[in-house]
Amino acid sequence: MEKEYEYVAVKNKFWDRCKHQYNSFFSYVELALFSVVGFGLPFIIGHPQWLIGILVNAFLIRFAIHSKFVKTLPLILLPSLGALSAGLLFGVNTMYLIYFIPFIWVSNVIFVLGYKYLIFEKQLNTIITSFVLPLIKAGFLFSVALVMVYMFNFPESFLIAMGGLQFVTAIGGYYLAVGADKVIK
Repeated sequence: MEKEYEYVAVKNKFWDRCKHQYNSFFSYVELALFSVVGFGLPFIIGHPQWLIGILVNAFLIRFAIHSKFVKTLPLILLPSLGALSAGLLFGVNTMYLIYFIPFIWVSNVIFVLGYKYLIFEKQLNTIITSFVLPLIKAGFLFSVALVMVYMFNFPESFLIAMGGLQFVTAIGGYYLAVGADKVIK
């Protein structure tokens, strides 16, 4: 199997691997810019939720490709806090979002580390990875939503938002990031 990626700073830990790193100054500027935009998307765009989800997932995969895991943490945390702050995505049900935020963070960690593991460690191809990772991410969030809806009487709208919509936005963001990376290369 042909290796698709050249590793920079190859270490024993897959989460430190990346396709190629930018110089330090540019990577921090890019991280700051993407973090601010990730937090501000709900304020800037508002709706539709699928568009915000695709962009956030694209940011996550972009940083999974080009950065060590620790640099993705602001992008893992800030977009859901922006959605909560804006109060737009779920309307009157936004107050329930606060209970989902830790699980959204975990799903984003799964998405980023899953990409690094499957691409850099296991060297699976992009097509397989593009379906496996969104399925895992959406499956995790949908499972949490099922518990919240049926055990704690959360609104059923979260089943759609944390299930099928997560799957679609994760696939869209994945292909947007990977496609942009190929074009920029």
